[in-house]
Amino acid sequence: MSSDYSFRINDRLYEINGEPISSTLGDFLQFNTITFSSEFERSGTIGTLLFIAEHDHYGEPIYRFVSPYLVNLVKLADRDLVAVDLLHDEESRENVVLSHNELSKESISEESLIAKLTACIKHESHSLATTLEALLDAKKMKFAGAERLIQKRPYFTETLTSKVIILNDGMIFYEPTTITEAIKIKTLNRNARYVYGGNVLEKTSDSKNGKYISLASIPELREIESTDKFWVAGSSISLRSFFQYFFCDEASIKGMLSEVTSLHFINSHSIRDVLYSDLQFTQFAEILVFLSAELVFRSIEDEITIVVNDIASLKEFIECTHEGLLISINVPKKQNHIEFGVNNNALKEGKKEIFGFDVLLNCEDRIIERLLIG
Repeated sequence: MSSDYSFRINDRLYEINGEPISSTLGDFLQFNTITFSSEFERSGTIGTLLFIAEHDHYGEPIYRFVSPYLVNLVKLADRDLVAVDLLHDEESRENVVLSHNELSKESISEESLIAKLTACIKHESHSLATTLEALLDAKKMKFAGAERLIQKRPYFTETLTSKVIILNDGMIFYEPTTITEAIKIKTLNRNARYVYGGNVLEKTSDSKNGKYISLASIPELREIESTDKFWVAGSSISLRSFFQYFFCDEASIKGMLSEVTSLHFINSHSIRDVLYSDLQFTQFAEILVFLSAELVFRSIEDEITIVVNDIASLKEFIECTHEGLLISINVPKKQNHIEFGVNNNALKEGKKEIFGFDVLLNCEDRIIERLLIG
C-alpha cells in the first residue's frame, strides 16, 4: 500500500497513511519511536529539540528550530528533520556538578532566553527546565543526534516536483513549485486558501472539504534579491529572515521583535502570514510604512503594485476581495541613511539593548554551538 506522503527524521524515512490534516509532528512523535543514534531510540517529545532543513533568504541551506505541536504533519512531506535528545546521557548527567562560578551572568541569561524561546507548548515548564539544564551542562554532555547538525541538508533540489496530497478527511493539500502554478490552482479552486506558516485549519470553518495551496515549495518566494532600486523580499521568507536582513535602530522593528516569545513563530510564519494576521498586522504594517515598502500582487490577468503610505489604506486593500497572490515586498534602496542587519554599527554601542535581539535572530547557531562544542 502506498503512503499518502513521507518525511525523514535523522536520516530515517517515515511514511504517513490516513492522518487527518489536523495531525501535528508532536502527535506523531508521541506514538512512534524515533532513532536518535545507532544505539538509542525512543518516542515522545519531552527532552527533544527538533530542527528542519531549510534555506535562508540567500538560498543557503540551514537548520531552523520547530516546535512539534505547532507543525501540521502534512507540511513535512518530503522534508528532512533532525531530532536531538537532551535526556539520554544519564551516566554523564549523574556525574555533572554544575559550577556556577564558571558561568558568566551573560551566559546564564543567554541560555535562559534560548530555553524560553524553544519551550514546548504542551510541556512548557518541563521543556524549559530540561533545555536550560542541558545548555548549561553542555560541556559535560553528549547529545544523541546532534552530530547530524554539522551537515546542512538542502531543502530545494533539482528534483523538486509539485504534488497533490489527498487526505482521508477530505482535505486536499496542493504543493506547487512555481508562482504561476499556484495562481492557476487558486483560479480553478476559488475557495482554496494559500498557506505557509501556522495551523492550516486556523482560518477555515469548513473542516471537511478544505483545499489548501502551500507556498513553501516555491523557491522564488523564499529569497531576498537585490535590484537596482529595491531589495525584493519574496513573500514566503520567514519573519525571522526579514528581521535578520532589515533589522535597524527603528522603534517599530525593535517593538515587534521584543514581543516575540517563540522561536518557532518567527521561523515558521512568513511575511505574508503576518500581513494577513489580525494579531500581527498593525505592528508589521508600521514597519512597512517606515521602510516605504511596496507590495506586489500577481494574478492570472495582471500584476498590481501597492505603495504602503499608511496603515489604514493597506488594511483596506488587504481586506478587499482582490484575488492576487502577494509575491514580494519591495524595500527601496534610496534609504541610504539606514544601516540594516542585526550587527550594524549603529547598534554596536548599545550592546545591552541588542543582546536579546541578537540571541533571537541567531538562536540556532547558539544552540548548535553548545550541543556540538559545549
